[in-house]
Amino acid sequence: MKGIYFNSNKDYSSHFIITTNVKSEGHNCIVSIFEYFSMAMENNPKTGDVVEVFDEEWFAEINIWNKYYFPTFSEDMQWYHNYDGKEDRIGAISDLLKFALDLGIKEGNIELY
Repeated sequence: MKGIYFNSNKDYSSHFIITTNVKSEGHNCIVSIFEYFSMAMENNPKTGDVVEVFDEEWFAEINIWNKYYFPTFSEDMQWYHNYDGKEDRIGAISDLLKFALDLGIKEGNIELY
């Protein structure tokens, strides 16, 4: 699978791939988010790079309709916060959703009104 790589500086151990599917130019875009677990990455990707992975697992989807968006999450999603200060998965997921939403709006050429 090819998609846009995302990794938050709040949780270096979580890696995500984001794909977009424009359903109606300017109105509707589906953003799919996958988590992958392979640590061996060639070229040390940065957030926003296009990468190809083979061990992805569906994580969430955001259905963007004009100014509205409807997220759906995997039932296996882990929401936790590591209080030793090293990882903040909740903060990382928040960063991920903001990035994915912005990407979907841009790719779908959706104008918020």
